[in-house]
Amino acid sequence: MNLIIEPESKIKKIRGKLLFGSIVGFSIMIAIFFSVKSCLSDVSPDVANLALKKENKVYLYALMGTTIVENEISNNQSPTAMAAVSVFLDEDNYFLEPDKMKDVVSVMSGNYHLHPFKEKSYDGYVTTESDAGYELTTMVESTEKIGEQKYSYDLTLKNKSGKTKHVRWSINQKTWEKTAIENCELHEFYEQTSPAPGETVYSTTDKLVVNIADLAKFFGKSYTYDRDAFILYIEEK
Repeated sequence: MNLIIEPESKIKKIRGKLLFGSIVGFSIMIAIFFSVKSCLSDVSPDVANLALKKENKVYLYALMGTTIVENEISNNQSPTAMAAVSVFLDEDNYFLEPDKMKDVVSVMSGNYHLHPFKEKSYDGYVTTESDAGYELTTMVESTEKIGEQKYSYDLTLKNKSGKTKHVRWSINQKTWEKTAIENCELHEFYEQTSPAPGETVYSTTDKLVVNIADLAKFFGKSYTYDRDAFILYIEEK
């Protein structure tokens, strides 16, 4: 048997290639890890509570309405305040679907009623008074293709100064394809589904949404989203 001894220079080259390959492989693994971590942290939507910060106090939004909340408080009972706001996430940007953001708009537009009631971690409840800042109209229109129609939506937002802003979009009645027309966008988000017991699938989906930052700017408010507690805070000075 012949023993072949490679020159030291060639051994160094082989070691260098192995080291380079290991570094590249490790770098790819790190990139995949952070990509998956980002995907998992941005799975949408979060179902969050809505709260109003005003004069250094916090009021939790109650879905039950003004009359029911007043009755429960008069009986010294805590009103029901369920998480019902769907917040879509993309890193540090947060979005709402325009046809499902009436409660947020009502609080931002100032059409609310405060119910002071000291709780352990907040100061009372807030309910909406009217839909004065949010008016959605729908109409059916024909398309260029016979047999296909579309739903056209026109959402009118109104702030306290009387200024209005339109959010317009349409949905094809046959294909359910959504089209952003004005002051909204089609945005890609990560979603999690469970097609079978014990099976979890992560994928992307397009949603027609409005950026919460744009809403806050129009209504002259600020906002924060607590991703750990799932609470969307509207801040009014």
